[in-house]
Amino acid sequence: MLRLAGAGLAVLGVAAAVIFGGYEGGWWLRADSTQRQGELNRSSYGFQQAHRDELTSEIGAVYTASAQIASAADGQQGSALRAQRFAVLGQVCRTASEITDPLPAQQAQFVQANCSAGAADPSSSYAN
Repeated sequence: MLRLAGAGLAVLGVAAAVIFGGYEGGWWLRADSTQRQGELNRSSYGFQQAHRDELTSEIGAVYTASAQIASAADGQQGSALRAQRFAVLGQVCRTASEITDPLPAQQAQFVQANCSAGAADPSSSYAN
């Protein structure tokens, strides 16, 4: 009788280990699948096209800020606009770093001249 109870406990222990292992394994597989799906989404045509469109808009914002700086009424306003332009340039560089497809020539030239490793290059003509 004692032997039967010990065998029953062993079976319960194995069953608990299998259930727990399956539960944890399911979470691991689900997390891996989610990560893989995210990578696929980031490389999709729609994602890339949306980022290219966003990049075009952000580069336009840098040019607009430059025009505003040129017509700034005073030095304080110009300084604030230059800081804003540099912040937008940083966003341009971050957006460009997320695009895996080749950029159109004008965008590629802008990014190459003003960005370094996904961040705004301090030596850019838009940095000051």
